[in-house]
Amino acid sequence: MIKLKNLIRESYLHGRPEDEYQEIHDEMQQEFHSGQKYQTWNLIPAKDILLIWATFAKYGRVDENKLDKVWNIVKENVIKIVINTDVWQGSNPEFFGKDNFDDVTQEEWDRHCLFVADRSDAKYVRNYGEVEGNARFSDCYNSLFKLLERCYSAKSAEELLMGIDSILNFVHGLGNMAKWFVEGGTDTLNKIRDYEAKGIALRGKLSESFFKSFEIDYGRGIHYVEVFKNPTSRELKECKPHYEIGAILTDNDIFVWNREKAYHRHVMTQLGLKNDLPLMLYPDNSNINRMDIMVTDASIGTQWDQNSNTAEFIKSHPFFKGKLIDSISYWNEDVIGPWDNISESSNSKKNPRLGLCYELSGRYVSNHTNAILVHGRLTNPFGKGHTELDHGWVEEGNEIFDPVMDKVWPKEVYESLFKTKVYKKYSFEEVLKMILRHKNWGPWD
Repeated sequence: MIKLKNLIRESYLHGRPEDEYQEIHDEMQQEFHSGQKYQTWNLIPAKDILLIWATFAKYGRVDENKLDKVWNIVKENVIKIVINTDVWQGSNPEFFGKDNFDDVTQEEWDRHCLFVADRSDAKYVRNYGEVEGNARFSDCYNSLFKLLERCYSAKSAEELLMGIDSILNFVHGLGNMAKWFVEGGTDTLNKIRDYEAKGIALRGKLSESFFKSFEIDYGRGIHYVEVFKNPTSRELKECKPHYEIGAILTDNDIFVWNREKAYHRHVMTQLGLKNDLPLMLYPDNSNINRMDIMVTDASIGTQWDQNSNTAEFIKSHPFFKGKLIDSISYWNEDVIGPWDNISESSNSKKNPRLGLCYELSGRYVSNHTNAILVHGRLTNPFGKGHTELDHGWVEEGNEIFDPVMDKVWPKEVYESLFKTKVYKKYSFEEVLKMILRHKNWGPWD
């Protein structure tokens, strides 16, 4: 029987570090002889692998720092599987510090059986005396190692990613082995294969508008942020899962991202933009190129703080050429003064829903049993002078439907932006009773 250690040494003579195998072997041996119950085993974090693969699939870019961490885990785990297999096939008595396997005691075998266990809830598929799940060794070690060799031959980060992808695809097909490499095992790898099912192959198609990506943790959990420069309409939609889009305007360019994932100060720091104009874009649901715009409080400390030329700069910017701007507002109009509605189309075409908030809200809730009717008061940040007015809207879970604007908002965004004050809430049953009692759509109280 050919020793796997010799096979690896022969392979490493062709330009690969021979002592990598030996280093891992010695570390495992030291763990075992020190009485460590289980061998050290690392998994690729699910979020990392999904982010790396998705970014490469969509934009052709590789986060080399993250990929290097993935590579270290993959090669270490493959080599450990090779070593474990070598021991179990009777080719490596040196692991136990013995000259031959006849000298290995039953106690040592039992300890090693536990040492290589994956501690999973999986059924024992080989029945080799395994305990606490399956032992991390495999008859497929040869194929697995050949795939690892290709990774060592990679000449670029993209080639290395493709090589690692081949290894993960191989263990994905084995099922049981997937959980030895990635958090979530086959469930995580299934998501990577979903990209291909959707026609997004790992071929590295580059989007010219994709500018930068980074991770941020700002109290709502860790988010992966993608920033686009001068985006197309399609890419603008990608930044708009609900309603608001974060934007930073420079002299000739605009940078946009999903505002739910990062504040302006985070993106401005990442991009090195300290004195540029921070905006919130509120596109129309049916037309991504029609929007309301708000200058955010991140403008404090920039040249745009209390700058009366701000609205004119926005209107004349190349990005907004051909777009419909219904209104431009400031986060605090007491400082800069109100700006009038500036869209010719919106000035010439009055919204037919104006003045019908109670009827439209009531009709909606009377046909949706899980919806809640809200009567209250709000401040219109897009209107002249931030006018306060009584209003009716609909609450459904974590979302608000405003029937006058005909738009759905995240609840926390709507309540914060419009500074809502709730007078009364009505359930589906209560709305029907109030309509029958008062013979109108309200307000009732």
